Amino acid sequence: MSIFRSSRLIISKIALVFLCFAASYVQAFAINNKNTCESESAIITSEYDGGGMSQCSSIIPTIFRLVIAPEDENAEQRPPWYSFKVTNKDKEMLIVDVNYIKGSHQFDPKISTDGVNWSRLSKDSFNVSDNGHRFQMFLPAMDKPFYISAQPILDGAQYDRWMDSLVARGAVTKSSIGTSAQGRPIYKIQSDSDLNTGKYLFLIGRQHPAEVTGAYAMQSFVETIYSDTPLAREFRKQYGVISIPLVNPDGVALGYWRNATGKLDTNWDWGQFGQKETRVISEELKKFKTRGTLDLFIDFHGTYDNELYTQFGKMGEWPSSFTKKWTSAVKARLPNYYYNHKKFSFTERHPGSTEGGSANQYVYNLLGTTTIIYEEGENTPKAVVEQKGQVVAEEIMRVLLTSGTN
Repeated sequence: MSIFRSSRLIISKIALVFLCFAASYVQAFAINNKNTCESESAIITSEYDGGGMSQCSSIIPTIFRLVIAPEDENAEQRPPWYSFKVTNKDKEMLIVDVNYIKGSHQFDPKISTDGVNWSRLSKDSFNVSDNGHRFQMFLPAMDKPFYISAQPILDGAQYDRWMDSLVARGAVTKSSIGTSAQGRPIYKIQSDSDLNTGKYLFLIGRQHPAEVTGAYAMQSFVETIYSDTPLAREFRKQYGVISIPLVNPDGVALGYWRNATGKLDTNWDWGQFGQKETRVISEELKKFKTRGTLDLFIDFHGTYDNELYTQFGKMGEWPSSFTKKWTSAVKARLPNYYYNHKKFSFTERHPGSTEGGSANQYVYNLLGTTTIIYEEGENTPKAVVEQKGQVVAEEIMRVLLTSGTN
């Protein structure tokens, strides 16, 4: 063990003595996920879109205690989201003790000075303890403010810039199809087939705020379809594409782990429609009952590992052996690509729910459409996520173009 690492462990033990005396009552849930605390040495805040910490207190000027809790009593205990901004006034090393309520450590901290370019905090700069319910960070003395986050921040403003860049290329139109419970716009980007075939793909993402790798996968997939390659151009002649990349804008802005503001997981609200967000999007999907053909629906997520959920048995899929064809082609190009393929029963319901199901269940039952839940591993490097998203999009386009008419 390095002297540097040893000294930090000693400092950590000293800090824990202070923290034991400073223990206070902690609420079980993040009634307010936007907080700021300040000492003579530093300011720590989560008061920005994507910021999330339930409580913050200064123990001594260079030691802070944070509490990270889910947004409400219904939220699942993973993936735990935290994000805060640090302004180091005295340019001294800071110790930040993070305590999880109703969850445990999953994401090692990332650091950024601009909120756009991120790197992992070095392994000797944090220490996980208490069976994952706590970790301590040793934050560097820096001349400028910096962010610490469970995953890189991908907020509503960044989505807007990304969608606007696609519009500027002439690739898509962008429109609001409604608003979230708190009034944030829910945007759709869309292109129609050049030949007016009426055939479409429909893509959604970011139902769960903390699942950033799934968002990266969706962005790469969409950009590939709208790229200026012969394959993409031919595909756009035959198919229109509708994308709703940010299903849960309130949850993303508020730094939630999983739910929307109505204390419901939108992922399991398709059918009972207790959330405004799912109701808004369902109206877009219902349009396919009277016009056009929806050939494929994909819902992008992030989870522990790479996973695909597809329909099976009598539900079938179109084109025939669709999943086998495109995944085999992807593996031929990316030998290290793997996924856990899970065939999903569309009669399954979320525990405790009598009506709600997943978006894929809803779309299949409504339209008989082939559907995929695409889950990207949460610790997969961004460059790898983007490469896979590109190759998956290309191979799905090839299969659809060679499969005739549904």
